[in-house]
This record gives sequence, structure tokens and C-alpha cells, in this order.
Amino acid sequence: MTYRDILVQLDGSEASRSRARVAADLAARSGAQLSGVFLTSAFMRNQWAAEAAAYLPPDAIEDLLRDIVGDFTKVGNRMQVQVNPEDIRRAADRIT
Repeated sequence: MTYRDILVQLDGSEASRSRARVAADLAARSGAQLSGVFLTSAFMRNQWAAEAAAYLPPDAIEDLLRDIVGDFTKVGNRMQVQVNPEDIRRAADRIT
């Protein structure tokens, strides 16, 4: 069986590290695009965060996105996975 896209949930735990390795191996064998999801921002986890973000000034949203990119990069470094900040930016642009 081949896959085109694989999405893996990451959280910095040892189990997450194993999930990332298996997902990376599967993506490599099937030629799939591998994406990871990792949320660390307490603000973004809040149930009203998406609605509240609509009322934030653009510079506050940029600060928030910069924090998220930093969090992704830290986790990527811990998990020995390369994180491309531009990929995160493009994903955020599709959402907003």
C-alpha cells in the first residue's frame, strides 16, 4: 500500500519520537509527504483562541506565529527532525 500524505502527531515524548521515526520511514518507502502536528502555545489550545485571534492586531499575530515557529524548531531539534519555518508559515497562511 502506498500513501501520498502522512500526518503524525508530535508532543516531545518518547512515544512521539517513535511515531515520528515510523512515519518518516513509511513516508520514505512510499514517497509520501510527511507533516507533523505539534501545539505548544497555551493561547492556541484555548477553545476561543481562533476566534480571539481575529481581533488581534497584525503585529500580535506575527509575534504569536514567531513563537509557534520557535516551538516547532525546539521540538524538531530535540527529536532530531529538521523543521522548515517556511512550511509552518505556509500552513498558517492557509488557515488564516
